[in-house]
Amino acid sequence: LNDGAAGELSFAPSFSYDSPLSLDSSSNPLERVATANKFFRSLSVSILDGEVVRSPSSPPSDISTVDLRWSVGFNWPTFWSPRVSLSGVSRLKVSSSPTTTTVHEWTDRLSKISDDSSSSLLARVVPQLLPRFWDAYHVGMAPSSELRERHELNHSSFFPKPYKVYEVPATLALKASITDKVGRSARLASVVPDVMFSNIIKTVGPSMEEYVPAGPIQISIGKDEDGDKIEWSVPVPSSFLPAEGGREIVPVGDGGFLDDDDYSYDSDVYVVKDRPSLALEGKRMYATVKFGGSAQDAGIGAARKKLYDAVVQDGYEVETDESGRPRFFFLQNNAKACWTSKGLGMVLYEWRPDFLRTNEVGVELLNRKL
Repeated sequence: LNDGAAGELSFAPSFSYDSPLSLDSSSNPLERVATANKFFRSLSVSILDGEVVRSPSSPPSDISTVDLRWSVGFNWPTFWSPRVSLSGVSRLKVSSSPTTTTVHEWTDRLSKISDDSSSSLLARVVPQLLPRFWDAYHVGMAPSSELRERHELNHSSFFPKPYKVYEVPATLALKASITDKVGRSARLASVVPDVMFSNIIKTVGPSMEEYVPAGPIQISIGKDEDGDKIEWSVPVPSSFLPAEGGREIVPVGDGGFLDDDDYSYDSDVYVVKDRPSLALEGKRMYATVKFGGSAQDAGIGAARKKLYDAVVQDGYEVETDESGRPRFFFLQNNAKACWTSKGLGMVLYEWRPDFLRTNEVGVELLNRKL
């Protein structure tokens, strides 16, 4: 505000606060966060995006309306310490001077993309508190992951569908791609490429570091002039942006958390053309089917066809790329991307038998039916 010079933040005498995250409508929201930090473990708040909805008109109407998109992550204080993540938008009515920004009204709302999605706090939190089977099975391997937030839309259908439809609010991701010259035989899509890592996490000893796992990892495979283009989208936990005194969403290497080394690489097996980048992915709607295996297994094609035929038959419009191909992707639920304040440090791959089909094949949908 005020050309970036917000100055000191203050609250007007008539300040009002409305939030599903608080029962006290008159309290200072910053004080509420400080209080919550005493109860929850590893509480982090990230501001992902901001927009001036309405600028002030001529005096004396000097109040602006600003929307701030945020994500919150914390560990619930139980012995298995589940990781909970929430996202939403805060609408602030503010006035500013060269030295002070005064907040008159503050309204929080949880992310809600369509009328079918729930905006209830309990509906968002309770499913994340339940113990996850694979965390218990691999006990001691890693903390529970901060999962990408998504809301199932067709769960109330009387006749179960062979697929599930989800909507996803805007999320922050670390993205990278390589070009695979030899095809699925090299299995390059099975692991996150080394260009995405920025540090090494110490997991044992007196200097053991705390880290936050995030998931699932999304993998997309398309085409370019040199072969199969494999793209990774690794979710960024809410603890990352506030770390190290706060950081902005900028391309990695352009003032970001990785250095400015040349990331281009060409071998007989794969080509790296672009450096990784942090990106705010917009709200999405997609459908998935369960799949046992990895992103380049031979059965991927059959799973894609089954999914595509089912969603088209039910009247959904599939999103396509520039060449007219449906935008398919793969969700690797058996991987945990582990982050510290310095960035992505390691990825843990859990053993899960293929017959349980714990991964997913997905396709992007337009936010409507035909």
